[in-house]
Amino acid sequence: MKFSIPKDLNALTRAFTRVWLLLKNNRERKKIERSERLTIEVITKMNIMAIVFMVAWAVFYFSFQYVFTETPRYFYGPLFTIAPTLFIQQFRHVVIDNFATYFYVYGLGGMYAIFFIVGFGSERNMWKFYLAFLACWMMQGTLQLLVGCASPIRMPGTEVDFIRYEVFPASEAVMGIKYGAIPSGHIGAPVILFLTGKFRKLKWVQWIAIGVFLAFAFIVVYLGEHYIIDGVISLIIYPIMFMSVWKLSNKLDRSLQAKKKGKKHGIQ
Repeated sequence: MKFSIPKDLNALTRAFTRVWLLLKNNRERKKIERSERLTIEVITKMNIMAIVFMVAWAVFYFSFQYVFTETPRYFYGPLFTIAPTLFIQQFRHVVIDNFATYFYVYGLGGMYAIFFIVGFGSERNMWKFYLAFLACWMMQGTLQLLVGCASPIRMPGTEVDFIRYEVFPASEAVMGIKYGAIPSGHIGAPVILFLTGKFRKLKWVQWIAIGVFLAFAFIVVYLGEHYIIDGVISLIIYPIMFMSVWKLSNKLDRSLQAKKKGKKHGIQ
């Protein structure tokens, strides 16, 4: 289903068009600029299915994780050392504490919001990005529950400061999976956003993803939410999962388009 409106109908449509153009790459932008009408094709069968799948998983994920009895596992050794966190926390400052805490809590949601908006801007291809994101989310939740790795702040007998709880105690209530250091969703989110910007050919999205990644890479260690190895693992598995599902979605899309053309020309 396509939705079409005159771009210069009124101030509202002109403003919407300018915002919509931000979600388009150069080729798509030129095509829209040459047209007198803004045509949007978002409501498709595949897009609706992808959204339904995500909502279904979200309901299961957020319901299950709060009733799941976690069995924490404590990993020791050079790969799971708390030394980097202890070193950085020597230089604690109230400004850094507040920035790190609130960016850790709300920055992730901001990453997801940008991702969904940029994915929405791809219109009929939106489902490809959403399914790739869903695959990463399912992989993340499954591994966190199965591995049950305790983060530095939850390791018994350490001197790691629980900064996030000191600054924002309420944030602990929304931490469903408390023993889920592996993998890191905070490292995975900017990776997903970067790949989305790359496939959509949107440089500004890629730069935001890089900036947030650098911030999260410091924050998760500073707060003691993750080990360095968690980030390394995340940098490996998230791109593999996202790109694999993206490629499979493209193959499925070509197959569906070929089948549709075959029916149109009466080919069985």
